[in-house]
Amino acid sequence: MEHIIERISDGGGYNITWGKRHLTWVLLVILPAVVMAFTAIMFSDRHPEKLPIGVVMQENSQLSRELLFAFQNSPGLEVAKICSQETECESALKSQKILGVVSLPHDFERRVLRGENPAIGLYLSGQSLIAYNMTELSVQSAVMAHSQKFAKDVLPNPIKVEAHSINNASLDYRAYLGIGIAAATFHLAAMIFAAYVFGNAYSAFALPALLILFLQHGIYAYIFHSWAGIYFSLWQWSLLLLSSFLMLATAFGFCVTVFAITNSMRIATSAGGVVGGPAFAFSGLAFPIFAMPFAVQIFAWLLPLTHFLKIQNALRMETLALPFIEKELATLASFAVFWCGISIAITKIKRRFAK
Repeated sequence: MEHIIERISDGGGYNITWGKRHLTWVLLVILPAVVMAFTAIMFSDRHPEKLPIGVVMQENSQLSRELLFAFQNSPGLEVAKICSQETECESALKSQKILGVVSLPHDFERRVLRGENPAIGLYLSGQSLIAYNMTELSVQSAVMAHSQKFAKDVLPNPIKVEAHSINNASLDYRAYLGIGIAAATFHLAAMIFAAYVFGNAYSAFALPALLILFLQHGIYAYIFHSWAGIYFSLWQWSLLLLSSFLMLATAFGFCVTVFAITNSMRIATSAGGVVGGPAFAFSGLAFPIFAMPFAVQIFAWLLPLTHFLKIQNALRMETLALPFIEKELATLASFAVFWCGISIAITKIKRRFAK
């Protein structure tokens, strides 16, 4: 027992000091603490704020304007777009700039005053259960609070909200989560495998390893999409596979860069685990990025998984939002070029000095 205590007290036989092993301590203590702090901040507020929506004003009545004002002043909502036709807000919903569209119909005020109990249409993306529920609840609360003030003597509930799910009519989220988790798994695997390949001097196997991961992800993506009843055209699959390769190349290049700087497989593996492990939670599929604090949104934007899932979700729309997909592809490509380029540059510089 005394022998075990001595081994623990002296660092297990290793001379682990801050001066010599500072990166190890940073990855062992500080980075996990930062990730946990981000997670705590992200989920600390039980009432989300500033969920972006679009509002379709099909009439310019007093009631419609007052409801628009109620949405704008709701702490849980942010009116990011005001449209006169539903098609105008459709592109913003497809490009994931907004989480939902509220449609105020024609003759809305007149029907409320006549006691017809008209319905407001709420169109939400059905690919995220949390985003769907949070946006629907915020809109319902704003409408209920104002409708009681406006026409409380007409009907107990003079206005109702009818929510409609886009691209997931059955509201079955298991397949969507499965597809997202599969991508997150390969995103993490690319980081860990990069550290392993270079840490064991198998750098010649780097490109084949990346291609093997890419092919596996493509196969599993096809299986999961088929299981969910989602079928892509050849053009859509081409875009999905391209974004998959760029995501994996970015993750691979990141850990190769860490290894090139530290020359430590352990540190590179730890960096991949700390960054890639919680990536799914920050990617926007499980929890909307719009509802995260600004600092966490920046971290989420820097993750290649976030942009891949945005592209994957956009490809499921009935009509492609090509400008949005091209923008996300350009972001992924810039990430891949940066991390792969800097890893190659650092490796070449170190080899030159080694000679």
